[in-house]
Amino acid sequence: MRSWRLIMTLLAAASATGVSAADVSRAAFGKADGRDIEAITLSNKAGTKARIITYGASLQSLMLADRHGHFDDVVVGPPGMETLIAKPQFMGATVGRVANRIAKGQFALDGKAYQVPVNDGVNSLHGGPKGFDKAVWDVVSVAKGPAASVTLRYVSPDGDMGYPGALTVTAIYSLDEKNHLLIDDKATTEKPTVVNLSNHAYWNLAGEGSPRGAMG
Repeated sequence: MRSWRLIMTLLAAASATGVSAADVSRAAFGKADGRDIEAITLSNKAGTKARIITYGASLQSLMLADRHGHFDDVVVGPPGMETLIAKPQFMGATVGRVANRIAKGQFALDGKAYQVPVNDGVNSLHGGPKGFDKAVWDVVSVAKGPAASVTLRYVSPDGDMGYPGALTVTAIYSLDEKNHLLIDDKATTEKPTVVNLSNHAYWNLAGEGSPRGAMG
């Protein structure tokens, strides 16, 4: 077995005061591929709330206070599943097997040539036309405590989108009382493969819908 890991700390804002346990809640968010999509919301005493959905293991929203105490959603993305499916743009999703582009959808591994589907002109982008961003991930666990967290898992079979080796991927989102939002991605494969995971959030620090502050 071979493993791969990526850890990203997305946020370090003003610390909350006092001692409290961060919380987690779950709710329905729609359907995709005939399956129910769930939204898991992590929250803390400061009022910060991170919503993660099981479609694409995506960061769907992040309610965060500015220096004046005004809360706004700083993550750009569709408000519901219908728009997300109709106009897919990888917003907030866990992308893979390979984030970014593979030229002409071709690579070599251990002396063998592979061709994966192209979906960006002549290139393969973010895992191909049905990458991890369009998969329905399973909720493995949720937890409350000093940090609220959710662990999601997706199993990509051998040959999925042309890639060799079955790959088991987990994405762990956690939010603590210091407003640290952490994403910990792990992948384990049964045989040599290529993997390069990332989160594809778009940000607008002035609040979603504001013409100021947008960035990818």
